[in-house]
Amino acid sequence: MSPVFRILGPITVLEEGREIPIGAPRLRTLLAALLVNANQTVSAAELIQWLWDGEPPAQPQRALQTAVSRLRGVIGPGLGLRHHAGGYRLEVPAGSLDLCRFRLLTAAGTADALAEALRLWQGEPLTGAHDYAVVRDKRAVLQEEWLRAAEQLVDARLALREYAELVPELTSLTKRFPLRERFWAQLMLALHNSSRQAEALAAYEELASLLRDELGIDPGEDVRQLHLEVLNGPDATWQVHRQLPADIGDFVGRQDEVKAVVAHLTDAAVPVVTISGPPGVGKTALAVRVAHLVKDSYPDGQWFLRDSHTTPPPPDKRVLILLDDAEDLEQVRALIPPGNSAVLVTSRNDLAVQGAYGTTLAVLEPAEAIELLRAVLGAERADREPKATADLAALCGYLPLALRIAAGHLALRPGEQIAAYADHLRGNNRLLALALLGDHDAAVEAAWSPW
Repeated sequence: MSPVFRILGPITVLEEGREIPIGAPRLRTLLAALLVNANQTVSAAELIQWLWDGEPPAQPQRALQTAVSRLRGVIGPGLGLRHHAGGYRLEVPAGSLDLCRFRLLTAAGTADALAEALRLWQGEPLTGAHDYAVVRDKRAVLQEEWLRAAEQLVDARLALREYAELVPELTSLTKRFPLRERFWAQLMLALHNSSRQAEALAAYEELASLLRDELGIDPGEDVRQLHLEVLNGPDATWQVHRQLPADIGDFVGRQDEVKAVVAHLTDAAVPVVTISGPPGVGKTALAVRVAHLVKDSYPDGQWFLRDSHTTPPPPDKRVLILLDDAEDLEQVRALIPPGNSAVLVTSRNDLAVQGAYGTTLAVLEPAEAIELLRAVLGAERADREPKATADLAALCGYLPLALRIAAGHLALRPGEQIAAYADHLRGNNRLLALALLGDHDAAVEAAWSPW
């Protein structure tokens, strides 16, 4: 079993819940260099810079090899460290590195995902590595990622109208990062929408004074515009929130469904659409693809929600609301707005919303499933083993979730044959059967279980 690695705080290695002590700072630094570039080849020259900060020993290549050998000895056979193309590559499975999980969660962009991403941080990143320039530079890059994720989370919570709850948190953030204008702007919004206009204006004046004293500059255009909107009254502070997850570049099939849903969201008198089907069948992927196709028709925002605890937009706004994984009709009804907005819902249950257009998804057609594998793996690799690719699609039951998990496993192992992995799945019949019934956890375990 592969170890679990943490670098968003003290550098830590866990094996079956037990911490493996990495005593020497140089070994922790080497591990950090490999983990911030996980699943990529890091050149020997770059690793030497990480380890000796421009003052390498007389024989740096030999010294690097010794450090690598010591690291392997400390962590053991589970360390997927390989010599590759003039450098070293540390292969880390999905879910085994906190930085990878952090980035996946921030890419999802929802309030829940962003909150979970920020909880992964346990202090200053790369703690325990040598305090060299390259380490400090990489630490600064990671800290900037934390700040952007924190800003995203505040934006998502502002969209959920959590104004009063955010005021103390944003007050603290502006104290910790006083030159970060975005936090000040978010504090002004939270105060103003909590009917605390005087405090919102005072926050602007505090920022303006700080910037003049520290940097000799005025606040940026966005903050100055927000200041004017606060002065002009509550109706001027409508914020356009664009919360859609990234579009799925390897989306395949569902062309009839895409056309029908797009048409309903752009032409129907009551633009409400429900997409239902079992877990893993691709409901969210279809909804996100459609949302990106129609987003220009909803210039006042695109909201991505996991619950209905928010206020519908006012009648004069055109907002697209994507409610993912709704459980019942009440959640949908709570969001149906008067006026010009639209609601797009995914659910495991059939939701018969009056006046809405509904579509139910099944698994992909065999040709579509093969096309999805080709898109994720690369057409050249899949076409080298056409029979194995077709077998793998069938073993996954043509279910998009299972297909993506299996293809993700293979994408991280470019040297592994598709046929060998298909044989591996055949040996996991019980778990695979659960995966095809839509059990997400079982699907993950079946496709990612070690050899």
